[in-house]
Amino acid sequence: MGELKTNRLIDKLGEADTFLSKYRHYRRVDKKKAWKAFCLRVEANPPKRINWQIVFRYAAILLLPISIVAICLMLLADPVEQKISESLAAVGPGTSQAILVLSDGNEISLDSTVTNRLAVGGTAVAAVTGSHISYQANSQATSMQYNTLLTKQGGEYRIVLEDGTKVHLNAASQLRYPVVFTNKERVVHLQGEAYFEVAPDKARPFYVVTDHMKIRQYGTAFNVNAYPGSSTEVVLVRGSIGVTVGDKERTLAPGQLAKIHAGSKLLSIKEVDTESYVAWNEGRFFFDNQSLRDIANVLSRWYNIEIQFARGDIQYLHFTGSLDRYDTIEPIIQPLAGRRMSR
Repeated sequence: MGELKTNRLIDKLGEADTFLSKYRHYRRVDKKKAWKAFCLRVEANPPKRINWQIVFRYAAILLLPISIVAICLMLLADPVEQKISESLAAVGPGTSQAILVLSDGNEISLDSTVTNRLAVGGTAVAAVTGSHISYQANSQATSMQYNTLLTKQGGEYRIVLEDGTKVHLNAASQLRYPVVFTNKERVVHLQGEAYFEVAPDKARPFYVVTDHMKIRQYGTAFNVNAYPGSSTEVVLVRGSIGVTVGDKERTLAPGQLAKIHAGSKLLSIKEVDTESYVAWNEGRFFFDNQSLRDIANVLSRWYNIEIQFARGDIQYLHFTGSLDRYDTIEPIIQPLAGRRMSR
């Protein structure tokens, strides 16, 4: 999209000050009180036909659609500063692509077109089939050999470790792991984000080590988000895990989030709706009252684009919504233009 066309789109969306004013009005609404009033009204006067005008009035209070995110994405950067060389319609999602670093330092590029069988260490081989790589042990390990799987922005990859553990590695992440685990424990190192489905093994606990915490469990499913410079989060979907910070371990139950804020060593645990944390593993983005800054970071990594904020206050707005992770970025923007953008 050319600079002139982008400017016309921004003009059509309105001024940033107007949007911020409306957003601040929305934030002042007591959503719980509004929902309670709505329920009481329906119970007191059960309608024969649904009054959609009333429903939409309260729905607007309770849910801010993902399309509003698009308003900010268009207002957050000047067209000259937003360095995207092609039109939004051509900005495609990430794909299955990664770099496999072997124990001897050799690198192998992996993508959806690669199908091969690789020698990945003296005691293991790996089968590469398009979107994932699967390890198999030839014999018991006599010495530890490590591989590293790296994804860049705009990439993701799946791996089945030697013990049967499944890992989905998100964009701009890396996982370091032994090609064959020892008979005492299973330890992997993560930077970035990954979803784990750990193979049960009572004799060998499984550990995920990040820069700020160590996660221990014996067979479960959980998501770890540990991008450098950001908060470290682990969300438990099922099973049980222990999270260690320093020398103290805390136990998590399903539906709980453990978090260490960036620049802090304090661990907090709370109940959450796990969907917004793990939806990416199932092909969707689900933003639950997240700041535009965090949303922009997610979109930047996945679509491999650069988003710059021309106004710093916009990045602190919060939004809720859902969209298809494997679609182009255009559907986030398109509904706001009131017409189909030309390609």
